[in-house]
Amino acid sequence: MLCNQSKHTSPCYIPSIQRLPSKKCSIALSRKVLARIVDCSLWKIVIVFDTEYRRPELAVEDIASHFNKHYHKNMEFILVEPKHETWLCIGLCGDYRKCRTKPEGIISNIIGRKYEKQMLTTLAKKIDIEKLLNIENFETISKPLNG
Repeated sequence: MLCNQSKHTSPCYIPSIQRLPSKKCSIALSRKVLARIVDCSLWKIVIVFDTEYRRPELAVEDIASHFNKHYHKNMEFILVEPKHETWLCIGLCGDYRKCRTKPEGIISNIIGRKYEKQMLTTLAKKIDIEKLLNIENFETISKPLNG
């Protein structure tokens, strides 16, 4: 969710934020990810996901298992707590406490229509990254993008 305008990311590194929909983690996810790096000599992939109500260790293991171990050296698998929508809500200037309890509802109020999961990528490009830098656990996503 970082953008190149932030003073906290390298100016020569412009991350691409892409939502790769899949009903749940599957081999389709790895095909979609690997299709994006096929012509790249240098690449790094950071997969950010929430637990979707699975035990944390099983969630990470499940996602990583769909990729050949050869690719793992250039990949980061980041399990986030809270949900993506909480950070999105705060980054869109929502009230911190309200975003922690019902982020989807607050996002809907901010954008003026019902929030749907497929809007995540589009809305992530509109966040104010500075609003997120002091949020607990946000460094788990910002460090790999800078490193």
